[in-house]
Amino acid sequence: MALEGMLGFDKRGERLRLNPCIPTTWPRFRIEYRYGTSVYTIDVENPAGVSNGVASLTVDGVVSTDGCVHLLDDGALHAVTIVLGPVADPTEASQ
Repeated sequence: MALEGMLGFDKRGERLRLNPCIPTTWPRFRIEYRYGTSVYTIDVENPAGVSNGVASLTVDGVVSTDGCVHLLDDGALHAVTIVLGPVADPTEASQ
């Protein structure tokens, strides 16, 4: 399987969406992604032992409401954390 497929790496312009599909036995992994002069350290945690499904995504400690990393070429180091697990049904939150 290609790395892009396993990581679910989908970059469009300045937006990056990650939807990993990994073996259930992987508890976590880390990658570094360079965007211009910036470095994004991406930590993927798998506490539920699932193969896919993004339960949450944060960038520099802030929850991403659209599930994307908005890339900045600002020369900084950025921390991305993805937690795999069951995806919450957005209709449940509104009820």
